[in-house]
Formats: sequence, structure tokens, C-alpha cells
Amino acid sequence: MSSRGPLSRRRWGVGSLFIAAWIAVIVFGLVATSIGMSIAGGPAAFHHWVQSATPGFMVWRALLFGGGGLLYITRWRPRLRAAQRDRPDGGQAAYARLIRAERMMVVAIIFIEATNLPGEIAFFSG
Repeated sequence: MSSRGPLSRRRWGVGSLFIAAWIAVIVFGLVATSIGMSIAGGPAAFHHWVQSATPGFMVWRALLFGGGGLLYITRWRPRLRAAQRDRPDGGQAAYARLIRAERMMVVAIIFIEATNLPGEIAFFSG
């Protein structure tokens, strides 16, 4: 990252950029929900639409996670490993960090999907 750009680490700091990114995500989610409610005709209609679209959302998430995982395994991870091998220690410490990051990502996806599980069970049970 350039040290001269408006979003540089030197200018903002990593913590400030992290907080700004989370605020942007929350604002985007609120705006998207507000637009969805106005298109659907109100909160009740929006809730009904979201519940009726549950299977589609489940398929979308499965394709998104599956496609991202496939890209990671076939393209990104080999490049990361090749770059790690060029380090003086052979990349052992970087490899250990990579494994920890991969495990944390899998746990995060499991927790995210676990929060969606009650709604999906309710949809499929009637």
C-alpha cells in the first residue's frame, strides 16, 4: 500500500481503517435493507420476501463459499506458499500463520451459517 494515498496506514492507522470499514459495511447493510423494505412495501412484506427466498439465499451462500474456496485452493494458496518458501526460514512461521488464518476463516463461516440455521430449519419444517 502506498504511503502517500488517502487511505494509507501511516495517515490513518490500521485500527482506524478497520473501524471505518465496519462503519461502511453497517451503513451499506442499513441502506440495502431500507431500499428492500421500500421496494417490498413495508417491513412485514420484506420479512415475508426474505423468508420465501431462504432456499435461494442458502444456494447462493453455498455457491459463494464453494467458489471462493475453490479459487483459494487452486490459485491463491499455491501463490502464497511459493512466496513463503522464499523467506529465510523457508516460510515455516508464515505457513503456521497461514494455517491459523485458514482455520479461523472456517470457524467464522461455520458461526455465520449457524446463525442462519434456525431460519432455514423453520422454512423447511413448514
